[in-house]
Amino acid sequence: MAEILYTKWCRQLTMRPTSVNAGGDKALIKEQSITLDGSINGSGNIDFSWLPSPSLNDFHLLDPVVTPVVSTDYVLTASSGTECGTSSDTALVKV
Repeated sequence: MAEILYTKWCRQLTMRPTSVNAGGDKALIKEQSITLDGSINGSGNIDFSWLPSPSLNDFHLLDPVVTPVVSTDYVLTASSGTECGTSSDTALVKV
């Protein structure tokens, strides 16, 4: 019975998937900082984070400040917390 309810729950969530947008690609001069423009559309408890985290001021913000030393792809990943899947998007910051 529990397995059937879990499967039904996942189907309901996948009918309304979380939409993730890491924002547009950006360019900056070396040793400067820039703000990423992430957004997430969805309902319920949504967990999200950015990777790679070493050059981010806070990987749990939708709009973190980044200071990359080299051109870097930043990936915003979100999940509903129900193990029904994740969504992600990438923004490139060119140095």
